[in-house]
Amino acid sequence: MYALLFERIVLLVIVLASFAFASLVLWARARTPLRSRVLAASLIALVSLPVVSLMVVTPRERIIRLCHRLGRYVDDGQVERIAAALSEDFHTDNNEDKTTFLERLRRTLTDYAVDQPHLRRFDVTFDSPDEAAAAFDAYCSVRGENVYRDRLYTRWRLTFRRVSDRWLVTSVEPLPAPLSPLRGLGDLLP
Repeated sequence: MYALLFERIVLLVIVLASFAFASLVLWARARTPLRSRVLAASLIALVSLPVVSLMVVTPRERIIRLCHRLGRYVDDGQVERIAAALSEDFHTDNNEDKTTFLERLRRTLTDYAVDQPHLRRFDVTFDSPDEAAAAFDAYCSVRGENVYRDRLYTRWRLTFRRVSDRWLVTSVEPLPAPLSPLRGLGDLLP
């Protein structure tokens, strides 16, 4: 119910509009005070709940937005902004710490351009209210001196910890993806 109210606004509007339409049909058949109140309540809900849904940002939505921002930072080569989103105890799947990872990322983004990353198929899970993981697909083009890969498909898992109402990335791990030539971060960050 929580996801319907706050994260799936289109489905919410469809459900509310269906209920309002049914209320309208019943009210048109017999205009009783009860049916008038039900119709009024359904119309108020149809207008107000989507507005409330747009105003509320759930933890799941915050994590997805952070992942999209990180994708834009990679596209723009903004390593410092990526660094600000990583926790101090950040590590990779090959146990690199934050500093080592950022150095390799900086070198890689100097040699290669990542263009138009598209992230989708998010699966966000919460281990606790302050710890989460997000697995998602990423598509992008990669250009280098002797390399061009269009629509490179990868799958990732990022883990997060909430610190003072801000989500920070604690780890990054590439996941096996069908048709992807990459098996680990070492394949991406030389």
